Amino acid sequence: MVTAEQLKDNKSILIVLPSEDIQKNIDTAISSLVKKEKSAVAYISLNKPYKTVMQNWKKKKIDMSKILFIDCITSTVEEPKEEKNVIYVPSPSGLTAISLAVNTFLKKMAGKKTVMIDALSTLLIYNEINTVARFTNDIVEKARVVGGKTVIFTTKHDELINKVSLFFDEILKK
Repeated sequence: MVTAEQLKDNKSILIVLPSEDIQKNIDTAISSLVKKEKSAVAYISLNKPYKTVMQNWKKKKIDMSKILFIDCITSTVEEPKEEKNVIYVPSPSGLTAISLAVNTFLKKMAGKKTVMIDALSTLLIYNEINTVARFTNDIVEKARVVGGKTVIFTTKHDELINKVSLFFDEILKK
């Protein structure tokens, strides 16, 4: 399980977990970042739509006003309704749109900032591995330049992990 101390001490962290453990670790990380560290979070969701995650986090009493949700799923199945603190990206292949949304977040938010991705390995379904590696480097460096953090979850994918491992301060594996 990801701990608050691990998140606090690292500027960029890659967390490699079995798929069944990712969501509960994301919930723990979001709670720690928003409640304890008072960090604003840009959450890039590649696996679940905004409504599903939002309902879960509201039950856990997580302050949704501190989270910019970058939803890469909803637009693939329906026309999304405009909502506060949500940017809908047409699909997980839209890396430029995701990057622009992260730029907006990093420029506009004051105070502590964190960029979180729910499962980097999901991007491999939609994009080539070298493209995903470049995207990862771009996101980590953008956050680093403004003093922000990146917390990126992924399932075990050795080739991807080898390509992106140099970008992170720490890699946690279960």
